[in-house]
Amino acid sequence: MIFATLNNLNPKTKLMNKVNVSVGHAFLSIAVVLSLSFSVLISSCKDKKDSAAPAPSITSLAPESGLPGVEVTITGKNYNTDKTKNIVKFGSTQATVSAATATALTVQAPGTLTVGAVKVTVSTTDGNSNEASFTVLAAIVPPQITSFAPDSVSKGQALTITGANLNDVDSVVINGVKQTIGTKNATTITLNILPKTFSGKLALYKGGTATYHTKNVGYKETYTVAATHFSSYGKAKAISIDKNGYVYLATDKSILKLNASGAFMDTLIKQPNDTTFFLDVLARANGDMLVSTGTGTGSICGISKINGKQLVPLYTVNSFAIIYLTEMPNGDVYFAKTGNMTGDDIYKLNTSGSSGVFVTMSNAGLDKITSDTQGNVYISNVTDNKIVRYTPPSNVATDFAIYPGVLGSGGLNYSSKTGIIYWIDSKMNSTKLYKYKDASHYTEIPTNENTSPATDLAFTSSGDIIICLYNYLIKIVVD
Repeated sequence: MIFATLNNLNPKTKLMNKVNVSVGHAFLSIAVVLSLSFSVLISSCKDKKDSAAPAPSITSLAPESGLPGVEVTITGKNYNTDKTKNIVKFGSTQATVSAATATALTVQAPGTLTVGAVKVTVSTTDGNSNEASFTVLAAIVPPQITSFAPDSVSKGQALTITGANLNDVDSVVINGVKQTIGTKNATTITLNILPKTFSGKLALYKGGTATYHTKNVGYKETYTVAATHFSSYGKAKAISIDKNGYVYLATDKSILKLNASGAFMDTLIKQPNDTTFFLDVLARANGDMLVSTGTGTGSICGISKINGKQLVPLYTVNSFAIIYLTEMPNGDVYFAKTGNMTGDDIYKLNTSGSSGVFVTMSNAGLDKITSDTQGNVYISNVTDNKIVRYTPPSNVATDFAIYPGVLGSGGLNYSSKTGIIYWIDSKMNSTKLYKYKDASHYTEIPTNENTSPATDLAFTSSGDIIICLYNYLIKIVVD
């Protein structure tokens, strides 16, 4: 169109116009090129901006609080999977990143952080994240126990603990019994000992962590004696208490169930005939009830399980024998068997079969039997006036305690509450109860009983002692 127009121009102006048109054409060409280049540049920049990766973001921190140096997991998105390309800061202090995925970072909070709230951020080459709050906690300084006084206390008596960092102690525990704190400051705690604390470890708790003293706190029990009569049920031979606190009494005529106060509840089973009598009863941890029986004629003795109102034999001896039972911590049943015809032995009862399989631990003069939480077996030896301890599986025998006098047949039992062996020296006109920590440390506990011989003893879950005499029970409340 342009050159066609030039041909129609005045010749005198043709040259100039031609030049002008040519120049105009050149400018037009440059303008078009510049316009296209600018469009391409804008388009290129726009494409580049649209394709850039989004900035990282934080959804949560775990934990949200902790001590300086604690490991923290940061959850979110758009993190660099190369851990070195994620810059994590707690306030202005950079943290060490130990692991990274696109949605989670594992970091160690800087050890120089001060107590209080601090903002956490994540930065990558694509930008900076939002802020998340982390609370820096103060380090817990454990308490220190220097000493306590007195060494041995009884209920209601004051105990003073001295040491360091005691002002923030949450609780004081002695032998598992949480005490009531009276006063406390940085160096001293005072408290009044609660009943039934018993001897044991002293522990101070702070922030859920316990600090123990190397020496045990001694506890001096006080005793209150009460009696429950049941003479109409026959002569009592043995006693056992189950995990629910029910008392089971073996008399010569029957096996009785009593409540925790000694009141009659039920007769589990009566003697099958006039010549058979019960010797011992054992309420097992699994709920089974075992009894040992003897006969006046001396023909058959043994161990049976009470099933309903029937006796299911587990072991029989075809001659006269006196049998006493105990249960080990693992559920094994041991029994002491003594008699004129059968000898004196300790056996392990295999209750999985009705015939019974036994392992013998020979001893002369044995009477009653018990066991402790460590699996040791103890027997009272009325011939040598001592308590003998057997340690399975080798069954090594050691003298645990020597009685200073002539031992009368009574009861022998171990209290898991106090960790002490209790032994009754019972004669027709005297019942003496002793507790033995070891051969050198024993104490007589008053029973106020001088008329009826004792035959057995057991313990309630709270540590009280129940002594079985011929015609009634003595309950010794221990505080």
